[in-house]
Amino acid sequence: MFCLITVGIYLFMCFFLGDIPSETISEEARFVFTTVMILITLAAIPLSLRLFKFKRVERDLLNRGEKALKVWGLLRMTSLFLLLDINILLYFLYAEEPTFGWLAVILLLVQPFIIPTKDRCEAEMTPEPVEPQQVQDPSEPTEE
Repeated sequence: MFCLITVGIYLFMCFFLGDIPSETISEEARFVFTTVMILITLAAIPLSLRLFKFKRVERDLLNRGEKALKVWGLLRMTSLFLLLDINILLYFLYAEEPTFGWLAVILLLVQPFIIPTKDRCEAEMTPEPVEPQQVQDPSEPTEE
């Protein structure tokens, strides 16, 4: 679905803007888009991989179960797929700028780590066992 949206946006832009020669794109705009997309992509990858470890998300998963899992899982996948589509679109719009292509490849390599499998979903909805803290008996001498 995301790939079809990307193709649609690209065709829409080509239809209204015509063929975009690389000479018409200023170097400053290319630099800004490249820098912004690198920063956003490299910040979004660890954020989406660690999303279910945030306390608020963990509490929501434990309280609401499958409903929360659908919402947070969709948010996680959509953020990375949307970035993938934007990088692919910018790759073609900026005359096959290799930076956007490599960012798209990085995002493709991250996808298997966020695909919701049955075991992963069950593990994310069950609370982690808390290890009991060892309390030292006050009658025992301390080692110092």
